[in-house]
Amino acid sequence: MELITAALIGVAIGVSATLLVRRGPRGVRPITPVMRAAARAGARGARWVRRRGEDAWDRVPSRGDVEDQLEEYARSARAAIDRALRQELRSVRDTLRTQARRAAR
Repeated sequence: MELITAALIGVAIGVSATLLVRRGPRGVRPITPVMRAAARAGARGARWVRRRGEDAWDRVPSRGDVEDQLEEYARSARAAIDRALRQELRSVRDTLRTQARRAAR
């Protein structure tokens, strides 16, 4: 059954490809209008990028700015980790003291 299905799919793809690349009654391939539209859309996109590309490039931060920002992120992350660890250590010490007091009673 899979072999028949594969053969039918192959035939459908082959017929579709043949219909797209054949020459029609006017001597034009049916896929030509689609290709022209795609070329026009690509040219429009290229013009848009050319007009706005320089503005976009100006908004890209410099290497030094990126380094400074990453250093600041690392500093703030270290500070947050230090605060969390200090708080956790304080909590563990308090728990140990409480348990030691209970054990001493």
